[in-house]
Amino acid sequence: LILVVEKSFYHVILASVDGGYSEWSPFSSCSKSCDGGIQVRTRTCTNPSPMGNGKDCKDLGQSIEERQCNRVSCSSECIFKYNNDESNNEIFVGKVKDENECIKKCFENQKSDPAINGIKMDLDGTICYCKQGMKSISEESNQPLWKTCFIPLKHRNGFYSTWSSFSTCSKSCDGGIEVRTRTCTNPAPLGDGRDCSDQGLDREERKCNTESCLGCTFKINDGVGAGEVHLGAVKNEAECVAKCFERQKIDPTINGVTTDLPGKNCYCEQGMTSQTGGSSWKSCYIPLRYRNGGYTEWSPFSSCSQSCDGGVEIRTRTCTNPSPVGDGKDCQSIGPSREERKCNEVFCDSGCVFKVNDGVGAGEVFMGVVRNENECIAKCYERQKIDPTINGVTTDLTGKSCYCEQGMKSQTGGSSWKSCFIPIKYRNGGYTEWSPFSTCSQSCDGGVEVRTRTCTNPTPVGDGKDCQSIGPSREERKCNEVFCDSGCVFKINDGVGAGEINMGAVKNENECIAKCFERQKIDPTINGVTTDLAGKSCYCEQGMKSQTGSPAWKSCFIKRIS
Repeated sequence: LILVVEKSFYHVILASVDGGYSEWSPFSSCSKSCDGGIQVRTRTCTNPSPMGNGKDCKDLGQSIEERQCNRVSCSSECIFKYNNDESNNEIFVGKVKDENECIKKCFENQKSDPAINGIKMDLDGTICYCKQGMKSISEESNQPLWKTCFIPLKHRNGFYSTWSSFSTCSKSCDGGIEVRTRTCTNPAPLGDGRDCSDQGLDREERKCNTESCLGCTFKINDGVGAGEVHLGAVKNEAECVAKCFERQKIDPTINGVTTDLPGKNCYCEQGMTSQTGGSSWKSCYIPLRYRNGGYTEWSPFSSCSQSCDGGVEIRTRTCTNPSPVGDGKDCQSIGPSREERKCNEVFCDSGCVFKVNDGVGAGEVFMGVVRNENECIAKCYERQKIDPTINGVTTDLTGKSCYCEQGMKSQTGGSSWKSCFIPIKYRNGGYTEWSPFSTCSQSCDGGVEVRTRTCTNPTPVGDGKDCQSIGPSREERKCNEVFCDSGCVFKINDGVGAGEINMGAVKNENECIAKCFERQKIDPTINGVTTDLAGKSCYCEQGMKSQTGSPAWKSCFIKRIS
């Protein structure tokens, strides 16, 4: 019995849809009850979400807004009662120092009798001091008559920190969750202060990766459940699970070969992992044949490639979340793996300063102007001389006209001045644009296309940096990943099946498979030579491998035509 399982392929064409923002959420509770806090509102890029190569919402404005709230001053929550002949029963309110302490002050020849937590501090002496374990500070030099005492706050309400970033999705498909959290530490509650439970939850979840997983389909065929089909469920992104009941068997078509296995129990092909489940079924884990790749999150942007005159910042992401499997797509259709943005576009200082000094214009200073990124320009009037300080050396030149140091270019300008071009001392290098991708290195079975760029836009000068910190000078991408034809054609010719043609299937990229029934022979044309073999059974040319299959046919592995 030969089972034929037809493979079905589903193609999804994603249109390009630009994203749009949802409505603003309500403003959150104020982060502080006094002394000024903030309220936050947000919106998400889900109305609609971007699809395909559509734009996200960055160009439409920010996704988060803040406003100030509760700007009234906090009360210190510390009250100190003074008791002496001069200020009997006078009440002093302590000032908040750093949200953890209150400050009280007293003058010389006074004593403090504050009520803290309901306990009176019985103090003695003629100077102000604090209860044991509290901090006392000596008198300040500009006010010698008083000292300061820091006493802990009795209570303070807690407030939440800002939300963390959402976590990575718990599943790559079939629906997972992303989680973000916040903690009651901004500030943490003290004493009888309230915790953050009245300000909302400390954990939020949202759904992610809701598209269906790619699966595996297994055809079960025996006397109990002939023709019954079970869909394999994803186990760990690399395997599929097939289940069958007792007295059934799995007959999966893997790598194009149908395995006819005996027995009435559920089992797996050789090399696969079998695991017993409940009393009535078993599981068989079979590797996924394909899975589409997905990008990781973007890396942070790199440092700017130049400090002035315009550079680039780069961020990257990799196709490993998850990595593609088998014939699964890579991430090129999702978008680029690299992004650049301009930075530090202010002009660099030219790095050339020229001091003009003679009897006409003594002490006059001229700043060099950048001419073409390789030179600086100094100008002087007739009867002046240039005395440039280059590399820390002052050149004392004589004469009454403007000129340049040896080896530099002099050019006459107007009737009253001349120009002098002096090389720049250093400049960082920059890349050219990417070249087009090259032709694919192979027409099938997977090749690569290459593009390059050179560090000549501009080239580095002096101690200027080369382009290594900006990124690579070469990039590759996969191409022509369709399978090559096997390249083997077998002609069967004897009294039973004269003229019958069988196409060889690829075994391991180096061999082809031909099958024939008993009383047939293989007459393969290899390298244009027809070998006429005798006999009534299936066999191979000398030096090739023969393998027995079921009793009704045999297989012959024949080397590919180079």
